[in-house]
Amino acid sequence: MKKREFPKDWENTSIIFGRALSGLLEEGEGIVVDLDDDTFFEMDESVKKVIVYLKNDQICITQCEKNLEEGTIVIIHNLNLN
Repeated sequence: MKKREFPKDWENTSIIFGRALSGLLEEGEGIVVDLDDDTFFEMDESVKKVIVYLKNDQICITQCEKNLEEGTIVIIHNLNLN
């Protein structure tokens, strides 16, 4: 069986992983993630790096506009964190 045959399993795993990240990150703190052929940024599929960050106790994703190494911890300054 292929790993993509069970989208509900992927959704559940993503939710669990998101909750784990929210316990590790501080408000406004994020991690740079490289996107590969199996992942994409819904707002712009040409994006190759994103920042996964915590905002109002929720995991959010935004485009990474700088060429930072995957795994780099960043602080989000210019997003409205209210």
